[in-house]
Amino acid sequence: MGSGSSRCRNSFYNSQVNVTGPEAGTPEAPEAAKKPDLVRRKIPVPLIPFPFLSKRPKQSLRAVLRVPVSILSAILVVVGVVSLALQWKSAHAWEKFLQTFVTSPAAAGTAAVLAAVIAAITFNRGLQHTKAEARDKAWWEKFEWVTDRIVPKDPKQERLASGLAFSLLESLEAASDEGFQRKAIEGIKQTYIQGQQTDLSKAKLGELRAQFREVRTFADSSWHSGKVSHEIRSYAYRLANSVALLEAWDAGKVELDPKLPLQPRPPRRDTITALLGNQGKPVMVLTRYTTMYFSAEAAFHVFQRVKPLMEINDVSALIIVTNDYVPDDRSWLSDLPAVGVVYWEHEHGPEALRDRIRFALREVVSLQSLSPDGLEGTNV
Repeated sequence: MGSGSSRCRNSFYNSQVNVTGPEAGTPEAPEAAKKPDLVRRKIPVPLIPFPFLSKRPKQSLRAVLRVPVSILSAILVVVGVVSLALQWKSAHAWEKFLQTFVTSPAAAGTAAVLAAVIAAITFNRGLQHTKAEARDKAWWEKFEWVTDRIVPKDPKQERLASGLAFSLLESLEAASDEGFQRKAIEGIKQTYIQGQQTDLSKAKLGELRAQFREVRTFADSSWHSGKVSHEIRSYAYRLANSVALLEAWDAGKVELDPKLPLQPRPPRRDTITALLGNQGKPVMVLTRYTTMYFSAEAAFHVFQRVKPLMEINDVSALIIVTNDYVPDDRSWLSDLPAVGVVYWEHEHGPEALRDRIRFALREVVSLQSLSPDGLEGTNV
């Protein structure tokens, strides 16, 4: 019973999604032939799983243990000296010796030595504090220099190359403390990107290109994990799709970041990237950046969340653009919902995105028994 139910559920999931790719006889057939018919898993390279193996936790641990270890060492020395002294002389003899010592010049000499030690410790602390202030000042000067060149205020100012920018950021992060400086480094990634995002619905193509170059600096593959990093890479991927659609799709038939007036709104991760005009009802495009493979079940869940919005706004088809390779598995095709999944990355170029979306739409149309020239009559 369980096995039959599982097969039925898997069949239902697979029947809901049309995962499309190039077929034989299409312009992309040679490109597809070079790719194995396997799901390419993108697994992020994790950071060191054991914190005490990295350099900074070692320094922190050493700083925390320095004081208690010093105190324990001093206690052990004092206990050892007292123990040896008690074995050398009796308590009465030591009492007489101490009375004589207190009134002798040796006591004054000992006090002077202790005062000198305390003064040396105080001077060393002041010197270390001065060095720390100078080091912090130099760090902030470098921070401002790097920040001004990663995201220059003057558009005519030359921007640092991505590799050099990341090398400088990593160097700054290695020299930063655990507090405010570390948060300042994170602020470069978050404030400049998430805090000053371009309004895609009103931005011109040149502005989107500039924003994409800026965001891509922070979406470099040097960062393999972390919430902020994933959000930045997702936004960079969405920008890349937006720029490609404006460059390659029919002029005047691309509405980026559409402000659909009717509810329900999809979750933030399912934000609609664009509405495309295609000789009939509009086509909804949704981008999904993933570090794992994009399965048919994942596409089905996206469709279930977006389906009410499609029905209310009279959208004919949903195209999900993902950065993961989509295998040409014909068993996933169905004539139920008008959903297509397209694999595309920025390096493929805008024309490739346009051609793959059109190919997906032709498959949706053919599965709905419609004319290949339009999407009229699609039942979503």
